[in-house]
Amino acid sequence: MKTTSPLTPAETFARLEQMIGEIRVGMLTTLGEDRDFHSRPMATLDVDAVAGALWFLTADDSLKAREIHDDWRVGLTYSDAGRSVFVALSGTAQLIEDRAKARELWSPMMKAFFPGGVDDPRLVLLRVVPERVEYWDASENRMQQLFNLAKAAVTGEPPQNLGDHGKAHLN
Repeated sequence: MKTTSPLTPAETFARLEQMIGEIRVGMLTTLGEDRDFHSRPMATLDVDAVAGALWFLTADDSLKAREIHDDWRVGLTYSDAGRSVFVALSGTAQLIEDRAKARELWSPMMKAFFPGGVDDPRLVLLRVVPERVEYWDASENRMQQLFNLAKAAVTGEPPQNLGDHGKAHLN
């Protein structure tokens, strides 16, 4: 697998937006008071390169909200096996009450979770600021990837050039 040189924060967010924009749902992992990891799917509503943040909506009385109050460190993973795109990031989470931003991110499908709409008193924003990002992207040339895997199987040597791998520390 080809490893790229370290990315700048701006390059990292542009790459994140490109890769996870089509995935939309990631797995958010928090650390519970039992010191176990708890993961759940979350719809990514915005990848904000200017603010350096990913935005979600959640309920202020949810388990994840309580866990974030206790330990703001979180992990997020995104996977699209069909495109061979995988992203893992770790960072900090913050719960924010901001009705204007909530309106900006709102969609009618969210009414299933928040019957009171955007003014539901339980609704809060979840802002995740990535500190470390790592990705694997082999979406560009699937035929070349398959050829390189077949070649490795025949020669017994490790596969080469299976895609793009990058990582960055943002903060």
